[in-house]
Amino acid sequence: MGFLNTPGTYDTGKIIRQCEIEVLEGDTIDTLSKRVLEKENSFYVETLKLISEGVIKL
Repeated sequence: MGFLNTPGTYDTGKIIRQCEIEVLEGDTIDTLSKRVLEKENSFYVETLKLISEGVIKL
């Protein structure tokens, strides 16, 4: 989560921030995908805030 991409590429740029999502015993694609999406929503907002505050330099 969190790549600085160049036009025409996907997930190939500099990693600007990462987090971990635990894979739980009994997880299905659906349950894991739901947790990833929930984390992504807040993670992107937090990352943009850190960029705007100058904490993360691009």
